[in-house]
Order: sequence, then C-alpha cells, then structure tokens
Amino acid sequence: MGYLQTLQGLGRVPAQPATVSNCPASFTAERDITENHGAFILGILGGPSPWQPYLQRNLTSHRGTLPAKPIRICDEGEFAGGYRRVYGEPAPADAQGFVDRRNGMMILKEFPQRSIGKSKVGIALHEAVHLFSHPPGRANRIRATVYAMLGRGLLEGLTQMVTDDILSTQCISPMRDRWQAYKKLTPIARKFTQALSPRIVADAYFFGTINPLHDLIRIKWTFPSFVRLRELANREEMPAALQLIDTLNRPREFQQIFRGSR
Repeated sequence: MGYLQTLQGLGRVPAQPATVSNCPASFTAERDITENHGAFILGILGGPSPWQPYLQRNLTSHRGTLPAKPIRICDEGEFAGGYRRVYGEPAPADAQGFVDRRNGMMILKEFPQRSIGKSKVGIALHEAVHLFSHPPGRANRIRATVYAMLGRGLLEGLTQMVTDDILSTQCISPMRDRWQAYKKLTPIARKFTQALSPRIVADAYFFGTINPLHDLIRIKWTFPSFVRLRELANREEMPAALQLIDTLNRPREFQQIFRGSR
C-alpha cells in the first residue's frame, strides 16, 4: 500500500504533497502505533521528503526482504535483552528503539513507559530510517555501513535529521522536546551535512559510498579535525561541535588551530 493510500485509510490525505512553506496540520508524531503499523510507517518513510529518491530506491529494492510484521514492541526487560543480543553491549540509556538488521526488524520499547504494546510514530519512523540506510532491509551486517566512520553521535543525528525532514515535509508535527532522544545531535548532523555536501553525505548514509565522504573530509578539514568533531558528537556537546564546524569552515583559523595535525 502506498503512502497516500495508507493515509487515506486513516482519513489523513493531504490535498497535495506537503512542503515546509505549505503545511496544513496533518497529524502528530506522538500518535500511537502498534506492531500492526509496519506498512503505515514504511508508507510515511517512502513519502515526500528531501530524501525520497534515496529512500524510494532502497525501499523498492529491499522492502520485500522484511517479515510481514517488521515492528516488535516490547517492555524494558525484553528490549534490554534484545539489544544486548544484537549488539553485545547494554542499550544506551536514551534508546527508544533499535534495528535488528539480520531479521529485518524494528525493535521498539513501549513508550511512554507502561504503554503496553504501543510506541509512537516518531520513534518508529526514526528506526525505519535506520533500517533503510545502508545496508537497507534485512542484511548480515549488524550496524550501518557509516557507523565505523561517523560514530554513534553523528549517525543518530543524521538519522533524526532525515526523520525530522520527513515529518516536516508531510506536515506531521514533531514529538515534544523531552521525548526526542537526539535533540542535541540533530543540529550537529545538519550543520555537518551542509558544511560538506548533502549529496556526498547522503550517498554514504543511504548507499554505503564511503570513500568520497572520507576524501572530502580529508581535503576540506583534515581527518584529525573530523575525529575531534566525532568525539564531541558522541558526547552530545552540541555548542562545542557547532563552533568547531564553524572554525573548520574558516581557512585561516583552521590553519592556525590545526597546524601540524596532519
């Protein structure tokens, strides 16, 4: 079922593809979802957004690899055990979901706490973006291809940036700030993307084309300076990370600060 058909079944069809400048209220990312809403979430994922060409390509090729019900919603105990089983480490304190790529599943914690069998559109969509980054759909790889290069902070920031852009374009209002686990990471990821190249960052994130991004960082910033940014993002130090990106984009200051770092 397509995006508009899915929304039509819920009485939510926009009059035309939504844009930031033409955005009547649709519904909210705080809308409850259950394990039966997999097709609905994937419909939103592939719908209008700046990232639609990337997502549509990955969905077209790999959506069929998912199980019939690709969402699992579980309590805190099952969630913690599942995360450790997949990643071999405890779940981060702020984790509301994760993807099990080997089984093509989005695993969501009941949210808010004690909402038995329920989570939220915004949380599920974030995990759907993860699942259809590279490698998309069911895959033998545990983590996203860009994870080793970008680290958790930038990866989660990019994923939420894409999620926010989908919500905004489709006139779906965001979740309240205190429910947004990656509020501090999204501005870092957006500035990182704009400072380098949205196309090259997207190619790395969605298609696994890492070398052009690596080369651009090395030429424009140097890799040691990027490593510093990655560490700041991992620690969610948003003001320092944003300031560093500004500095890296000013050649004279960059040369003075990072002299001898190559």
